[in-house]
Amino acid sequence: MAAMSAYDEPELKEPPVAGSETDTWIGSLERQRRTFIWKAGGL
Repeated sequence: MAAMSAYDEPELKEPPVAGSETDTWIGSLERQRRTFIWKAGGL
């Protein structure tokens, strides 16, 4: 994954709806992580 600057739009993908519980959790956590990096990137 390339480093994001504070002004880059993150690639936010929805977690899988029809996947296993593990896939859904990992997808959700990945989305949260990318959102946090995007929001806190300029601090």
